[in-house]
Amino acid sequence: MKKNNPKVTIVVVPRERFSFSIESLKNIYDITSYDFDLIYVDGKSPGYLNRFLERYSKEKGFKHIRTNHYLHPNQARNVGFKAVSEDTEYVIFLDNDVLVRKNWLTELVKCAEETSAALVGPLYLEGDVGEERIHMAGGKMVVDESDGIKRLSIDMHHHMKKVSELEEPLERFQTDNIEFHAVLVRKSFLDKYGPLDDELLTTREHVDICLIAKEAGLPIYLEPKSVIHYVYPYPLKLTDFRFHFFRWDKQGTITTIKRFEEKWNIHLDKGRVEVINSRKKKAVKNYIKNKLGMAS
Repeated sequence: MKKNNPKVTIVVVPRERFSFSIESLKNIYDITSYDFDLIYVDGKSPGYLNRFLERYSKEKGFKHIRTNHYLHPNQARNVGFKAVSEDTEYVIFLDNDVLVRKNWLTELVKCAEETSAALVGPLYLEGDVGEERIHMAGGKMVVDESDGIKRLSIDMHHHMKKVSELEEPLERFQTDNIEFHAVLVRKSFLDKYGPLDDELLTTREHVDICLIAKEAGLPIYLEPKSVIHYVYPYPLKLTDFRFHFFRWDKQGTITTIKRFEEKWNIHLDKGRVEVINSRKKKAVKNYIKNKLGMAS
């Protein structure tokens, strides 16, 4: 939904595949009632998607920015942010593989305005609409220096629980941790502390922005009245594989970890390199199983 100079601009960026982009984008326009501008950052998507985005951008009036090379998420977010209007108060970074639920944007903005939060995250669910498994609902980030080496522990509240399993309904609360699947960022925060660190290629992008906010003494909130779904990528389409492998590049992860450690003087578990690299193996296995008609 669009009016002249709305206070919100949604910046959609590629996360790890292209094949869910059309469903995700149509869902935004079908579900969202709050006024917004939208910028779609298209990093070398397949031809069919580029053609759709060109048509749909004219129909809906959003800005379609295309590059002739793949982009890592923070790189894409920075491209989108540069195109955000000066009249914008809030930037919503949204991955291209999510589905949103009714009033998701209204509740994010309401939370930001009532709390003066720099960052606001929704309740992050996993799977399609109708599935109620929690990906994360905020969390704690604690730096431990007991052995002379700074280590960061991150707790994802209610990870993998079903909403129905919670003892009490979730309510808005101040948190240390949100994720980039969907996040509201106050534009004045990015004007002062941005751009996002585009040397973080494969991991810890959200941790970085949360640490910046915490260091500045600015509040981060989780607003569970806003709900989005991160939709599983597997099995991938053939047109997804090159970008998926680019996104989860092993050397890129090593470089990212080194950058994060040097920036924050925090030691990261090097096992994360293999965790991220394993996503490529999982993609191949799921594709083969799907072609053979086997359960994934």
